[in-house]
Amino acid sequence: MFCRLLLALSVVACSLPTYPAFAQTVEEVVAKNLEARGGIDKIKSIQTIKQVARLNSQGMDVSMTMYGKRPNMTRKELMMGQQRILYVFDGKTAWVLNPLTGSNAPTAVTGPELEGIRQEADFDSPFVDYKTKGYSIALVGTEDVAGRKMHHLRLTSKIGAVQECYLDVETGLEARTVSPSPMGALEEEFSDYRDVQGVKMPFSVRTLQNGRRVAEITIERIELNGAIDDEMFKRPAK
Repeated sequence: MFCRLLLALSVVACSLPTYPAFAQTVEEVVAKNLEARGGIDKIKSIQTIKQVARLNSQGMDVSMTMYGKRPNMTRKELMMGQQRILYVFDGKTAWVLNPLTGSNAPTAVTGPELEGIRQEADFDSPFVDYKTKGYSIALVGTEDVAGRKMHHLRLTSKIGAVQECYLDVETGLEARTVSPSPMGALEEEFSDYRDVQGVKMPFSVRTLQNGRRVAEITIERIELNGAIDDEMFKRPAK
């Protein structure tokens, strides 16, 4: 009786259609990320962004305001007591104004540091129109990172710069990036995602160098599509 039951089950199993194991493609993983963030139309509707935050680094806690404007202009303002430090990129050139160095004159940024700023200034993310931007993306695999399933993507820019990006399998959102730097592996961890006018954005960003925490940014407020003058990004004559 038992043997006949096993035989019947085996016949039924053989008669059922078989399906190949589902394997997600890079396009599917990227599409899920963009949809999780609010959809490509919502993302592209953002023309300006202002973020008010606190930066905690090496025991210092300072206020920071970050501005961004399409296509790739950025400005960061840090207040150290009564002194204001600026990091600005106008889309082509970058400059720094840091009175703590003893100079009140803006200093040009050049070389590899400028290229890093140029990549960071991408108003969207590398996943938006990545082929048009010259990125290639490889799906390395699905990994367990700190108890969470992550899609591991390897992004290579058109100049050959490589970044490892980890997307949460469940949410589709960025959880971690790892990039090489002269000082070793530079990691950024993103968390506390909130809805801002229909777009998901992280309100906590932690930076690690070779596994050691070096900075943490806590976003207090994000404003989208407010008026931001181009003059804010131009290098002053004096």
